[in-house]
Amino acid sequence: MARLISFFLVLFLVLTGGCKKQPPASQETPSTAPRGALELVFPYGSEKEKWINDVTAAFNRSGVKTQNGKTIFVRALPMGSGETIDNILSGRLQAHIASPASAAFIKLGNAESRTKTGKDLIGNTDNLVLSPVVIAMWKPMAEAIGWGKKPLGWADILALSRKDKGWDAYGFPQWGKFKFGHTHPEYSNSGLISLFAEAYAASGKTAGLSLSDLEKPQTKQFIAGVEQSVVHYGSSTGFFGRKMFTNGTAALPKGYLLCGPVGTGKTFLVECLAGEACVPIVKMKNFRDKRVGSSEGNLEKIFRLIHALGRCYVFIDEADQALGRRDSSSGDSGVGGRIYSMLAEEMGSSTNRGKVIWVLASSRPDLIEVDLKRPGRVDVKIPLFPTTTAREGFDLIRVLCGKRGIVIPESSFEPLEARIPPLLTPGAAEALAVKIYRQVRTGACKADEVLAQCLSEYQSPIAPEVMAFQIQIAANEATDLEFVPPIFRRK
Repeated sequence: MARLISFFLVLFLVLTGGCKKQPPASQETPSTAPRGALELVFPYGSEKEKWINDVTAAFNRSGVKTQNGKTIFVRALPMGSGETIDNILSGRLQAHIASPASAAFIKLGNAESRTKTGKDLIGNTDNLVLSPVVIAMWKPMAEAIGWGKKPLGWADILALSRKDKGWDAYGFPQWGKFKFGHTHPEYSNSGLISLFAEAYAASGKTAGLSLSDLEKPQTKQFIAGVEQSVVHYGSSTGFFGRKMFTNGTAALPKGYLLCGPVGTGKTFLVECLAGEACVPIVKMKNFRDKRVGSSEGNLEKIFRLIHALGRCYVFIDEADQALGRRDSSSGDSGVGGRIYSMLAEEMGSSTNRGKVIWVLASSRPDLIEVDLKRPGRVDVKIPLFPTTTAREGFDLIRVLCGKRGIVIPESSFEPLEARIPPLLTPGAAEALAVKIYRQVRTGACKADEVLAQCLSEYQSPIAPEVMAFQIQIAANEATDLEFVPPIFRRK
């Protein structure tokens, strides 16, 4: 891949080259398959959505029929390229046609299919459109590292990510640490292609990347150096484009709600955010007081502190208990209702957007007043879930043990697969890892043997019905269906 990277101030790529705009149709487009029709399921990369919607609607209106007279109806489903292939391979999606965003995912899908079935998943394909993967950056930042004066590439991104001083090294301390984002490489084409581009840049090649190139220490160090600056795996390139270019900081959500069963790491996630945000995080603890009016006065002081900080996150843990209630008839002389009113007014203030971001965490978001978690106060609701497969559970335990110097060999997975508990939360996995660490250190036993024993004695700390209930609540709260794994979506 060429070292030169174009820094675009507009990220939107026209993917409909050669297609003329169609006049409005006079016929109504059917939204569901006509009775008795032959329905073809067509998942496709979401970057082509407008184009695919137009041509699919035109095809369905045309009433094309099979030789025996059945109407053909195409149901087009926009989704991530990796998700498309995974769903087809697993059988969750019975697709007749597929159009991922990149041939790379077809190759990955075919490789996995050959391993399982001995044959390719998808046959020969033709490229519809060729488009570049680009790096988008605010113009002042791009100019600070030399854009317009010299060619820029991945080596410059690597140099930025390795500077402990961040943008201060270029004379702009107010910009903080360098932060990089791309889509998730397992689910999205641009995330996967970004990793390919980094590997090509590390090897100095523009074509013919080989496995031996990837195994070289300098390649691994190059990719790790760039990826350490990644602060967000977005769901789509459109997400980044909308957030960066629509309104700048005015496009930032006013608030986030982290929800999910107990032990899924909601508080820990915010603690990680505090370490990476480069802005203050105010954690609201118990500000209530027994004296009349003191609780409201304490809350006013907190608001003044928030405004004085200029830009900050405000974190409220156990939000279902801390935020108060609209109904003040709870025997507290109306304190809860007044606190609710004050918080609702502050969270909804339009002058705070881009300056103050509220982060709420709760395992019972259904108990939070609807007005406090509506858009305009909480714009994004992110559910956190336990593991969905034995593989995920094993990897989670293995990583947590590795943090304590206990090495669980990969070869342990197959004999222990049936014992890995389903719906394992990070909290429960942490407890297992501590138990394994304790027994290995005090009993001089092998780690895989201790793991097998601990798994045979394991009991979930959360009752199954409670876990199922809290999972469903979290799934229902999610602002975007893509936040919810298919296994937890309503059928």
